[in-house]
Amino acid sequence: MTVELSLGDQLLLLSYDDETGKPLIPLKNIDYGLAGAVLLEHSFAGRLAIDHQRLRVTSDPGRDPVLTQIDAKAAHTPGWWVYHLADPHRREHALSQLVTAGILEEHPHRFRRATYPEIDTTAEKQLVEHLREVVGGQADPDKRSVALIGLAHACGLDKHLFPSLNRRRLAELTEGDWCGHAVQNIIDAMNVAVLSAVTGGFVSSTASAIPAT
Repeated sequence: MTVELSLGDQLLLLSYDDETGKPLIPLKNIDYGLAGAVLLEHSFAGRLAIDHQRLRVTSDPGRDPVLTQIDAKAAHTPGWWVYHLADPHRREHALSQLVTAGILEEHPHRFRRATYPEIDTTAEKQLVEHLREVVGGQADPDKRSVALIGLAHACGLDKHLFPSLNRRRLAELTEGDWCGHAVQNIIDAMNVAVLSAVTGGFVSSTASAIPAT
């Protein structure tokens, strides 16, 4: 069965080890990345646009929960929405769908989180091969691939996907990538907040990590 994978699905496959089914990066990074992927999908479909560094809905939001939220609130930056849309339930739902599609297999555990090893690696292998060709210059940098590379970089998947990545090449590819940068800024800010909590500066640093607009 051929399954059409969204950006979020693709990012999720890249974020889990094929054999162990364990996440390669912190779950919070995956959740921020998935929030960014949702925004990008709506942007590519012409339903979202950036106006003066703020996201706005450009069509009838219908019953889509993300578009409805964005349309109902005052205009905010992409980073604000990445932070506020990050939700473990989105990750869990997407994993469940990939299990149903026969790509992943869920292994429940009594005392720790379930793992999701791949039982059909075809889609991910093709995806990784294409992304590496884009990074290496052997394939044209289409917008969806560039967006996924930007999200993967923001979430910290670089060393797993592109161990010999040229940073200048990455900067060239992701120039103007508003969503990947938004995700990375949130992850960096939250990491600073956690570090500050360990060293005693929790309140002020956590407050500054949350985008104000």
